[in-house]
Amino acid sequence: MSKTKQTELINDAYRRIVWAVDNVDWRHYAEELLDLEKGYEKRHREFANDEYVFSPITCAKYWCVHHIFEALNAKEEPSIKGFLYLKQTIFYAHSLVANYRERIEKEFKGFDTKEFNEIDIVKWKEEVA
Repeated sequence: MSKTKQTELINDAYRRIVWAVDNVDWRHYAEELLDLEKGYEKRHREFANDEYVFSPITCAKYWCVHHIFEALNAKEEPSIKGFLYLKQTIFYAHSLVANYRERIEKEFKGFDTKEFNEIDIVKWKEEVA
């Protein structure tokens, strides 16, 4: 699958989260999740000091969706003990699913999660060239 098609798939998936959980009340949950994930992505790129195929915003959107999908399929929720070691976005995604599972599942009806899960988000530019 081309980079353009993968980016479109990531953007489509993130939009579905926006449609599912934003404007439920006064908060913009998808935006809050994305803001947290953008911070993680920025710090990661500063540390890794390498060029990736996907932009930081595309990667952040990917991880938001990835965490939502993991939460939808999880057998158990992350533990309080894990809070020190896991990204806050994992807890945030689990909370969104706990509160708005039906809305999220409705938005993802017909979405190709298998194709989404095949995206290799951590490819470096030198691997593609």
